Amino acid sequence: MNAMLSEDAKRSVILVVEDSPESLGMLHETLERGGYTVLLAPNGERALEIVTHIRPDGILMDALLPGMNGFETTRRIKQLANARVTPVLFMTGLDDTEHIVEGLEAGGVDYIVKPINATEMIARLKVHMDNAQDAQTAKAALEISGQSIIAADLKGRVIWATPSVRKRFIPGVTKLRSQTLAWLRQIALQAELNNYSEPYIETDCRGQSAQLIYLGQSGNQQYLMRVRDHGENTTRSVIKDYFELTGREADVLLWLVNGKSNKEIGEILSISPRTVNKYLDHVYVKLGVENRTAAAMVTMRRIADHLYG
Repeated sequence: MNAMLSEDAKRSVILVVEDSPESLGMLHETLERGGYTVLLAPNGERALEIVTHIRPDGILMDALLPGMNGFETTRRIKQLANARVTPVLFMTGLDDTEHIVEGLEAGGVDYIVKPINATEMIARLKVHMDNAQDAQTAKAALEISGQSIIAADLKGRVIWATPSVRKRFIPGVTKLRSQTLAWLRQIALQAELNNYSEPYIETDCRGQSAQLIYLGQSGNQQYLMRVRDHGENTTRSVIKDYFELTGREADVLLWLVNGKSNKEIGEILSISPRTVNKYLDHVYVKLGVENRTAAAMVTMRRIADHLYG
């Protein structure tokens, strides 16, 4: 089993929540042998106390804990800001659909049926921790970029939001509105079928008219959306007028600047990638450039001049 373990294990902290001393000892020994740092909690109350002070990289949670059960413990853990993206894997002898669904709805990402196969448990744990780390890396990059991005799950929980969103639109908000959640569920399904029909929804954030634009799925069932203030239409007008573009050319150019591929731009604007390419050919001529990188640089320079110059 040790050969399967990544060197990353030596930097990972695992919280094991289990009331059986025998199981607790077995899991502790298995994880420590693999190089993980292991924290132990015999009940939900102790687990919450630990997570309040330390953010584990992964949590192994027994479903049938005395007192506060594993499902309720997980729900409370997921309300803590520092643990919203931490993957929780349930461990239990219960393999019926009702309990599996309850575990996933509580915020778990996987279900391991006892008796536990240690090699399988380690493999699943590593996959989910890698996904969570990828999501954290993407979040950090977006926060640095200054973009207005929000991440939510299909239960409507706001997992995280970049500083610009928290400050301007949703301070303290932890749930999506019912209309927004229905739209997100629909478009997430359409994305799986590669068949977008309406990649954005009009909404109201603290009295400000805005759009939520679907960007895609990140790790651990997080769905990313961009909050587009209708004030951004000013940016569209600036580049449209300055470069003498048509409205559609301006739309294509703005999405190019936001890092979208021709295929993605086509899906957003409901046109084919070939049509996007034709618009870009016209845009390149009007901007006096030869490729999308140069077009993005020229456009960003013009936008910066407008905003700060």
